[in-house]
Amino acid sequence: MRAVNGRTAPGGERAGHVGLVYRSAQVRDDAVEAFVAAGLRLGEHVVLASGDQDRDRESVLAQNGVDTARSAEEGSLTALDAPHFYPTEGQAALVDPLVGPGRPGVRLVTSAEAALAYLGESEFRRVEQEMDDLCETRPVMLLCHLRSGIARGEPLSPALDTFVDTHADELRCPLLTMHRTARRVRLRGEVDVASAGLLETLLARVGDDDGVAGHRGRDTDLVVDLSELDFLDVTGYEALRRGTERWRGRGGTVLLIGAGGIVRRVLELVGLGTNGDVRME
Repeated sequence: MRAVNGRTAPGGERAGHVGLVYRSAQVRDDAVEAFVAAGLRLGEHVVLASGDQDRDRESVLAQNGVDTARSAEEGSLTALDAPHFYPTEGQAALVDPLVGPGRPGVRLVTSAEAALAYLGESEFRRVEQEMDDLCETRPVMLLCHLRSGIARGEPLSPALDTFVDTHADELRCPLLTMHRTARRVRLRGEVDVASAGLLETLLARVGDDDGVAGHRGRDTDLVVDLSELDFLDVTGYEALRRGTERWRGRGGTVLLIGAGGIVRRVLELVGLGTNGDVRME
């Protein structure tokens, strides 16, 4: 493990920019409350982006034991409307004045729906890249959340592809956390019918711009690290298979590494195909 902005990130990746995909408001509220409460305990400055879906955020935090009035009075907890949360000068203009003596870091919380409605897709992508850079270079964490179906067969949010693209650092849903870099995905937790839709979407977006047609070999591998995956059922395997169809159809291969226990048994039971485009090590 390595330290990231004073935090330890499992597996070595930075853990500053987190995307949460949720199905119920309770899941969102619990995640936001934990994120905010941890920041306040550490003495960080927490900033909430206000919007239609966040108008009751402070009351929800209060119901979950966060003393919002005291935190606001101390200057630790701030709610900003969209023009102030997304200043025209760029996100550094929001973050930099909050980083200083007595504040070990800054935590930001925003709704992807509200951000997309205010910014539009292209500007949202630009701002998310700015936040990526700030989380890399400053003691900053961002939790961005999106409501969407994640189970197989559920209707997915039309913004899900954009959300997945802009949250490579860490993408979460209940019981499953995903990290990705170019041609590599690491899974932690469980994959079953409840999370299969999100995993399939993520895998379909990985390496989408890499030209692999006509090339074979390890340089065309899409590596899926299963060493921290505790559970995988047949639906989860189908998500792996379906999510990588386009990659494999263009000449790429999928390498599954680190599988053990029930995960390995399921993979051995269902088989890895006959074309050699999916293999396990």
